[in-house]
Amino acid sequence: MSAEKNTSIPCPTCGTQIEISLDLLLSGKPFSCNNCNTSLSIDSNSPKFDNDEMKKVSENIKNIIGKQP
Repeated sequence: MSAEKNTSIPCPTCGTQIEISLDLLLSGKPFSCNNCNTSLSIDSNSPKFDNDEMKKVSENIKNIIGKQP
């Protein structure tokens, strides 16, 4: 069983912090800002998006978060 870790990112429209699970953030599925309803997602078709590298980053973040008291 994997523990789902959350993070937050600023909405590019209104600046409100959006709480989101790392898994959802990296999945490419859309999510929205609770304040202004802007819809966001990571475009996995972007030439700058490297899925293997993003998985490594995700695992590193999960490991760091898991080690915090």
